[in-house]
Amino acid sequence: MAGQAELALLALIIGVAVIYLTPGLLAGLLWALLPVYGVSLPAGSGLIVCALGVALLSVRCIPSRDARWLSRSTPLVLALAAGILVTVRKLFDVGPFATGSLAMPLAIAISLFMLFIGLSAAGRVGLLRGIVLGVSVISTAEVLRVAGGGPIHPEAAAFGVNPITIGQFSALGILLAIFLIKQGIARSLHVVTLLICAAGLAVTNSRGPLLGLGVALLTMYVQQLFSKEKKRDFRLRPLIPLVVIMTGIPVIDATLSQFYQWFRVSDEDGNAYGRIAAWSAAARSISDSPFLGQGADRYNMGELGATSGLPTFPHNIFLEIWSEYGLIPFVLLAVAIIIVVRTSGAAGRPMALGFIICFSVSGSLDTSLGLWVALAVALTLTPTSKHLSLQRLSQESSGPEAATHRPRVSTSKSSMRASDYQVDKRTS
Repeated sequence: MAGQAELALLALIIGVAVIYLTPGLLAGLLWALLPVYGVSLPAGSGLIVCALGVALLSVRCIPSRDARWLSRSTPLVLALAAGILVTVRKLFDVGPFATGSLAMPLAIAISLFMLFIGLSAAGRVGLLRGIVLGVSVISTAEVLRVAGGGPIHPEAAAFGVNPITIGQFSALGILLAIFLIKQGIARSLHVVTLLICAAGLAVTNSRGPLLGLGVALLTMYVQQLFSKEKKRDFRLRPLIPLVVIMTGIPVIDATLSQFYQWFRVSDEDGNAYGRIAAWSAAARSISDSPFLGQGADRYNMGELGATSGLPTFPHNIFLEIWSEYGLIPFVLLAVAIIIVVRTSGAAGRPMALGFIICFSVSGSLDTSLGLWVALAVALTLTPTSKHLSLQRLSQESSGPEAATHRPRVSTSKSSMRASDYQVDKRTS
């Protein structure tokens, strides 16, 4: 017993020390690995553990908090209000209370804490690194599972996690890795994580995350193409589409049949057809009861989807909320989405749009963890379009060899509020 007590005390000391030093990194890891430890805990308790852990880590970030958190958190607060209404309706329709009923408000609350951490000087860069690291672990496990002969897109993939969830997390890791590479933060390391996450997404064979990622990358490229900011390679940029087309045509022509099979274009499993039918059923339910909804799990005109051969849920989080829980939660969520898209800036908007698309074609309230955190992270990236200061980032990413070249940066309150993501132009 004494030995166990000593080990527990040592673990507590180490935990407190790590929390004190790297709250952002731990918060990102705690969320990204939720699918791993969540499956080993009782239903719904994984979210509770994650929420408590992220809340504790956010306390460490209070001394370096950003005053803009209150205004930035407005859309997530609206989404949280929608989640509370959904929970109340679900308890009324389903009956006895269960921790799973709190899934949506708990997931959004976690996102609010992560937004707070992401806007603080103590957790800003570490949060993104933690998410990318945790997502890389899950992606690696899925790649190894498939490489070992495991089936592609099974009901339970690596760690027993839904492959769609792994695909969503991998897509988020890809976008964050690209962002960190652009900002010059440990480029070599994040190139590796980018490849790992891309491989993880590929082997999940999840079309929704692939489509969302495609929209995000397209949005990102279009923004850069029409950007008025002068760049050294501006003259070369008009040639990029031509190079892509010339390369893509022979590659697609040579791998067309394999691509069709991998992307399940033939829809042999009836997955795509079932979702389209489920969307139609949800739309009919909305027209039948546009204000109050049909009730929890009753998007199919008041019937369970499974009873008529349809999916249990419509695989569209927006149709699911409106058809089952009514107009008010849907409007709250729609307003929240619009605010995020309008305010997330050039760096965050592709991520927000990508995940909105993703959860429009392959998402549900039970698997919507990625949506809320993607929106929160998109809001933390907003300062990159407005500020050009780097104090903490230069200390974390440049390393000792760059210490002699680091510019002197003001430590005033206004300077500390500037983005830690963007490199000062004087260093370029």
